[in-house]
Amino acid sequence: MERQSCINLRPRVFKRNSGTRGFSLIELVIAIGIASFVLVTLLGLVAVGLKIFRESEDVSIRTQILQQVISLANQSHYSEIIDGSAIPEVLYFDQFGSTNATAQNYVYEVHHKVDANPHLLDVNFDQTLAMVRLELVTRSMSSGYKTNYLSFIIANNGK
Repeated sequence: MERQSCINLRPRVFKRNSGTRGFSLIELVIAIGIASFVLVTLLGLVAVGLKIFRESEDVSIRTQILQQVISLANQSHYSEIIDGSAIPEVLYFDQFGSTNATAQNYVYEVHHKVDANPHLLDVNFDQTLAMVRLELVTRSMSSGYKTNYLSFIIANNGK
């Protein structure tokens, strides 16, 4: 018996099973667009969060430095505050708020001025009070210089 070779010249049509349907190109493009939009938004939020973190850290360090200077003044004798020997004229602090900095590598700089007889509310206190004015300068590479001012009163209580 001779075998006949049959070549089927009809094109084959593949039918999908109803349970194995894939995604169309438009659906994939829309999904990738949504995912990239969400990713860009999240990265933007991270940048804003880091900026806010740096600013809050700077505020915390500035507050700590001012508290150190006020504490130094409170622990000193009134006459030392008046003659300027209690607090150095200029204090330098590093990026962590410690006094290890020098005039070349500081981040925070504190200047002070003492008014030995402040006239508060037009009343003369007969040299029982001294007003200390602090100027805190922050040197930053990104935002330049920031200056904060603080004044406080020291009483001559015989200490």
